[in-house]
Amino acid sequence: MKKYFYYAMAAFAAVAMFASCNTDNPENNGDDPETPGTPDTPSTVTSLVLTIEESETVYQITQYTNETVTAAISKDITITASEAPESALTLEFEVDNSLVDEYNKANETSYQALPSDVAVTLTSASLSELSATANVSISAEEQSKLTEAPGYVVPVVLNTTGLDANTDACATTFIVVKVELVDGEKTTFSALYLGNYNMATWVDTETALSCSDGYTIIFHAFIDEITSKSRIGDVSDANEKWIHMLRFGEKGDKDTRLECFIGNDGYRQKIYAPAIEALSWHQYAIVFDKANSTFTLYLDGEYDETNGQVTLTTEQMVGHIDPWEFRSLELNSSWGSSYRSGNEFHGRFWNFSVWPVALDQATIKSLIMVEPSKEMLDKYNGAHWGFDEGQGAQIHQSEGGASLGDFDFTNSRRCDDETNMSTGVDVSQYLEWKNDEYNVL
Repeated sequence: MKKYFYYAMAAFAAVAMFASCNTDNPENNGDDPETPGTPDTPSTVTSLVLTIEESETVYQITQYTNETVTAAISKDITITASEAPESALTLEFEVDNSLVDEYNKANETSYQALPSDVAVTLTSASLSELSATANVSISAEEQSKLTEAPGYVVPVVLNTTGLDANTDACATTFIVVKVELVDGEKTTFSALYLGNYNMATWVDTETALSCSDGYTIIFHAFIDEITSKSRIGDVSDANEKWIHMLRFGEKGDKDTRLECFIGNDGYRQKIYAPAIEALSWHQYAIVFDKANSTFTLYLDGEYDETNGQVTLTTEQMVGHIDPWEFRSLELNSSWGSSYRSGNEFHGRFWNFSVWPVALDQATIKSLIMVEPSKEMLDKYNGAHWGFDEGQGAQIHQSEGGASLGDFDFTNSRRCDDETNMSTGVDVSQYLEWKNDEYNVL
């Protein structure tokens, strides 16, 4: 009987014993006179201990009426050995659909086995040293055949045919393919890509938005590539009296917890959002609740109670944040030409808005991957820029709410020498846009 262990979203190891045998018949030790034996040559058994990775990996595909948005379904299976085998050992893997019911029972799910016409590509592992790797994958073409929600589970196990093996603790690699069915056609959007450090700059609105009664800043970000440190930019008044600097990597190399560095010199505070994965969109919201003197950093409508909120003292507020007005947006780091390269954000920026009121959590959640309506902008006197033009040098303000004007990358400003600000800087030639399978509404 094979033993299987289930751990959600984590990899564990199980040990399998393989015996490479060079023995006589164990029942014929030479004492049986009717059957010649070799009593002077003892039986020898060499045991090789293999550790096979046990894991569960979840993938998401979306079925639209006109297209399948696929996932890069490819999972390596790592096998390690206690010692190098005397000769190369070929390890084959197979799909064992008899484990689907056991998986669903253990995890309280209702996934199906893959349909018989869906091909899974399984590569073998050739073990000649202390480790080897096999791979299981499902192509985009095959994924298009997966049309039932909630999805499928693919249990991949070692094929022991021809192996002299004890597989009581043989591990399983689970591939879970979640399927979302959308009753409509796929629509994509454009987003501004910030990976070219030459476009780092400040852009200003034509007029300022007074936020003396509290405020909310909302934007969406997508990491294309995780780098050691990167800076999305800054949201500020015209003179950087009170900043909201946004950067990754401040908690450690390639750390994806967004840091929001808030305040004025001598009064700055840091709050953090939880870590995120690359290649997925996320909404961030910075909320200043004046009534409670708190700053909160939300990630997809939730915040870290330990690191995601800070309370300002009266001394920190008076004459510094009160009153505050929004006027300027920095993308990447425009401070010093030598600092720009290597600190740019290899990702996308989209759906940016500022509100002169502390929006509640429910309202923030309602704006995840959604552009605010004209009615909502009018109600709260907010201002919104889609950053979804896909071309050109101007980011146009959406209709409704406070009229502040467009962002113009032909007339921006930045500091090249870390002392003097240059105005009228044209960085439009460096603007890049992304519109691909990740930018889906």
